[in-house]
Amino acid sequence: MTDSGDGGRILASLNQVRAFHQQVGALIEAADELMDRGQWQPRTNQCASVGTVPSRSDSWMPQDVFHFYEKKSGGASGVIPFVSVALFDREDRTDFTEPLLTAGILKCMPGAEASTTDLLGYSHIHVWMPGRTDDGAARTVAQATEWPGWKQPIETITTLGVPLTSVRRIDELRETLIAPLLELLKKLDR
Repeated sequence: MTDSGDGGRILASLNQVRAFHQQVGALIEAADELMDRGQWQPRTNQCASVGTVPSRSDSWMPQDVFHFYEKKSGGASGVIPFVSVALFDREDRTDFTEPLLTAGILKCMPGAEASTTDLLGYSHIHVWMPGRTDDGAARTVAQATEWPGWKQPIETITTLGVPLTSVRRIDELRETLIAPLLELLKKLDR
């Protein structure tokens, strides 16, 4: 695999990845705290989806770290907000040049609900949004128009995102992503 002199460099690199994941985890926890203030809680404690077999070693590292949320009590039925850190893109899209901090809202079709398992791929949806900008501006599309073959009961998808490195403090997270997300949710709950 490598000569013995490279072992220390490999271990140092892996430790850097671990430290980075700890920082991303703290960011998701901060988002949870801010969403909690808006009366939203994580749907589950799952925050990543990874592969676990040798033939899919490209999926051992999570593409995204995320949380999907549900209203603490009543209201906003069929509305599923999320916060996600898009770390890389497995499809190697040329327009994905740096990790992104994203948020969004999945609005279910009338009378429909979606399980968290059905939603996992949506943690990366901002990267796939047509006409995507990474400047914090929200964009909404109809799933049936943009991805007609998708079977999940999602009517519309709204996302916003910024470069991950542009958010360094909790007040920046609140102002850049969470406050706009909560404002969009209030409009849907009326």
